[in-house]
Amino acid sequence: PEEKKRLEKLVKQLDKDIKSLDSSREDRIKACENQVDRLKGQLKDQEKKLLKQREKTEQANVELEVARNELKEQEGKEEQAGQSNDGLKADIEKLKDLLEKKRVYHADLGARLEHTRTEMQKLDQVLQDLAVEQKT
Repeated sequence: PEEKKRLEKLVKQLDKDIKSLDSSREDRIKACENQVDRLKGQLKDQEKKLLKQREKTEQANVELEVARNELKEQEGKEEQAGQSNDGLKADIEKLKDLLEKKRVYHADLGARLEHTRTEMQKLDQVLQDLAVEQKT
């Protein structure tokens, strides 16, 4: 009889343990399912954030490429302007040289003209003197 009581107690205890384990197992399964659902939600949020970040990054890359192209274009224009500027400087130097040559030529021509005037005035004076001599 005592053995039977003890065994019945053990059976009851085992039934309780089994129910407890089943209940606990179901609770753990529900908790795991809830955790999985929560993690899926977080994953979706992170995915949205990553997509937004990717779009921003792509936009930034496009803007960077545009800025690089504009910079290259500007550098090309500056280089062309520099070459054009060098060409203009060379043209200016040629014109300055030509101007200086013309100044020298005109100064020489002016001196010869002045010399010719002086000679003509002398000749006029000689002619006047001769005309006066002839009259007398």
